Amino acid sequence: MSDLENERWSARKLQEITGYKSWESVEGLITKTVQFLLKLEIPFYDNIKHIDGEEDDFHLSKFSVFVFLLLADSKKASVSQARKDFAHKYPYVSEVIPYLKSIRRVELREELSFCNKKLTQAIASAAGKANYSKIINAKYRSLYHMDHRELMNQRSIPKEDSVFDYMGEYELTLHILLIRLTLSIIKKEEVKSINKIEKIILKTGEECRELTKNNLHVYPEHIVPQVELRHAIARVKDFYHLNF
Repeated sequence: MSDLENERWSARKLQEITGYKSWESVEGLITKTVQFLLKLEIPFYDNIKHIDGEEDDFHLSKFSVFVFLLLADSKKASVSQARKDFAHKYPYVSEVIPYLKSIRRVELREELSFCNKKLTQAIASAAGKANYSKIINAKYRSLYHMDHRELMNQRSIPKEDSVFDYMGEYELTLHILLIRLTLSIIKKEEVKSINKIEKIILKTGEECRELTKNNLHVYPEHIVPQVELRHAIARVKDFYHLNF
């Protein structure tokens, strides 16, 4: 991958290197790369520039190529090879890869916040004023066999922090799945009882608990907490400013 000698790369050349057949797929990855940079509060216009010509193209900085390759389809042999070539050429990037992968958690946190709002609305629609904490805690009691406070204590999470900021992709996805399944049942069965909603959450949570056991061979309470999300983002930003 001799093109890695450059400080700027053509997206058209990256298409060739990574083996993507359609330019639309590359454009999609460029969009995801821009979104990624925005989440890190890194100016994308310093890293990705649109080039006018006979055919559309973009020039990517070294850092944006790094992000582009991380976001590309890892199942493609050409993508895996390009990543290896990049890591070989710039071995210092290996130290930040775990933190960069954490940024995917930002998207999941946003989706989970949206789902939690929908669940709160469903509860309010069914019962008006209700003991929300008791209903929401049903998620933890079914998934973890402990309440929210006990989970925070078990994982030594400061009380002013959010437990979700210490969850990895799988665990965040698990919460999203639980809520979406719950909302689907509430809608399908036109549930209007707060007690019924709690029972649905408890049943769905137990199913997600067993799913985790089958997939990871551990129950959710034994999933290892991740680096706190704000720290992961700060680490990537520091790395960017020091190395790029």
